[in-house]
Amino acid sequence: MINTVILMATVLSNGTFITLFQENRAFVLAELNLKLEKGINAIEVKEIPREIFPGSVELFSPAKGVRISSSRILYDLGPENLLKKYIGETVLLRREKGEEEPFTLESFDNQYIYLRCREGSLIPLKLSDFDRLHFPPKEGLVTTPTLMLEVESKRAKSTNAYLSYMTGGFSWDAMYTSMLDGNSMKFNGYAVIQNNTSVDFKNCVLSLFAGEAHLIQAPPPERVMLAAKSAEYGGAQKVGGDFYLYKLEGKRDIP
Repeated sequence: MINTVILMATVLSNGTFITLFQENRAFVLAELNLKLEKGINAIEVKEIPREIFPGSVELFSPAKGVRISSSRILYDLGPENLLKKYIGETVLLRREKGEEEPFTLESFDNQYIYLRCREGSLIPLKLSDFDRLHFPPKEGLVTTPTLMLEVESKRAKSTNAYLSYMTGGFSWDAMYTSMLDGNSMKFNGYAVIQNNTSVDFKNCVLSLFAGEAHLIQAPPPERVMLAAKSAEYGGAQKVGGDFYLYKLEGKRDIP
């Protein structure tokens, strides 16, 4: 039996830990609260960035008897996903003069979209002309990225879990200013952070990674959780070679 639980990414007071890299990437660790029933629980976690790397998703729970059996990301927007959803259904094609004509979406490949008109003939439309198609409302269309999890629990319980993933859409850079004050010079350093993802992050603990990192696989979330909580605020922490980690004080929002 599968128990369906709709979870809107309930972040606890510890917030979200984000490590920003300088190559348009970030590692996100969010502490969640799960209310599980006995058996298999189907859980939806919303507010996931479109730029997420699907293969990087991990969920860890320190509770005994809790096991993550599967995870997948649902998102129906974007040309390929949207076309898959509407195969065999009616779509509208905008003509040059602005009028719209109904067609049945038969199939598509990496070059053409194949439309069937009412008379039965097949018309190829270049994939680059995708924006000429209008898709009528459709029930069940997932318009925001949603992480679907199946979590097995040996008994009903409320437990914390740690969701982690890599995502694109983040970057940071350092800026410095200097000011001459009499015979002395004052220097100040700033971190300029850009969030170009589809999600606003709130109540975050931020760390900045300096150096060009080549991550083959994201570290386990339990290890990142312990490292993030134990790291000292301010200053540079050397993490090997020419790599440095800067943990910023306090919590902040990243719109």
